[in-house]
Amino acid sequence: MESKILDDPATLTGVMANSLDRERRFRAQRNLYLAGFALTLLFVIIRLVQMIRSNTSLKEEVQVSNETSRKQHLAGLTLPICFLSK
Repeated sequence: MESKILDDPATLTGVMANSLDRERRFRAQRNLYLAGFALTLLFVIIRLVQMIRSNTSLKEEVQVSNETSRKQHLAGLTLPICFLSK
């Protein structure tokens, strides 16, 4: 049976065309998944950078607030409070 398929040029062309079609479809799907993964990874990295920046600014705000509270406490302007530890 296999020798008849290989002997007939029309059938061989059909088999090759089918094989090429499958290869192209595989590559298209692979490229789609890679692009989707890269886009998802990009969004995750952007969100992480935003969170790190937000965390840094909040730490700076807490530090300034603690220093202001300490200065006011030392000046006797406020009642004693618990200072946030680092």
